[in-house]
Amino acid sequence: MDSIESSLISMTSNSKIAAVPKMLRKSPRASKVDERAQSYPQDLRVLVDDYLEQLQFTCEPGTADLEKAIRYSLLAGGKRIRPVLTLATSRALQLEVEVMLPTAAAVEMIHT
Repeated sequence: MDSIESSLISMTSNSKIAAVPKMLRKSPRASKVDERAQSYPQDLRVLVDDYLEQLQFTCEPGTADLEKAIRYSLLAGGKRIRPVLTLATSRALQLEVEVMLPTAAAVEMIHT
């Protein structure tokens, strides 16, 4: 019998607890880590969203509809994982995040 099976057998009869092996249950410390992990990239995502919103794609009146289509697709929302990872990497390398915003925006535009 492996450790997972023995953990399952030794658990209480509470059905919500019994379905999860003891070693896979979250500790209070893990919950705090999860909260920090969920809030961490929000500042970077807001920077990316703000930067993308202020971009201007054309000055020509004849292409205004094209710009509307680009904005619709680009600003439709999303997690912005790729540009956030770009900015998080620059932060980890102790580079100024604002300097990398054009690169992060380019990554998002290529993805979109």
